[in-house]
Amino acid sequence: MLLGALYEVLGIGVGPSVALGLVLAVTAVALTYVLARRLVAPAPAALAATLAAVPALSNTNISYVQPHTLAVPLGMVLVLVAVLAAGRVADGAGRRWLTVAGICMGLTALTKPEVFGALALALGAGSRCAGGPPRPVAAGARWPTPHWWR
Repeated sequence: MLLGALYEVLGIGVGPSVALGLVLAVTAVALTYVLARRLVAPAPAALAATLAAVPALSNTNISYVQPHTLAVPLGMVLVLVAVLAAGRVADGAGRRWLTVAGICMGLTALTKPEVFGALALALGAGSRCAGGPPRPVAAGARWPTPHWWR
């Protein structure tokens, strides 16, 4: 639907499709750096982003730029945003980040099952590291921070 809306605005052609793919690829690489930066120093985070750029910008039909379907690139961007939002929730940033994580998780479920499964495993592992399943957050309360967010 995203590509269809883009075609409606810009016209049908390869250009809008490649432009959307480039936006998704650059966004995924940037979000990979931001997520890695939460865990490691700048140099290893840049290495992680570089490694993410290889498949995202490759010249095959499974790259993010001109794939046979945009489900995986869009799903990966949503996964990265959801994990970053969950990290913000763990830091005590507020409920709006919990809403962002939930919306991204719901939208990820619409892309591909394996992408949704990866997100569910990542968030589940984070909650297990924090000491059990997620609990309701009282007003002003902080969730325990998983060790991999510290």
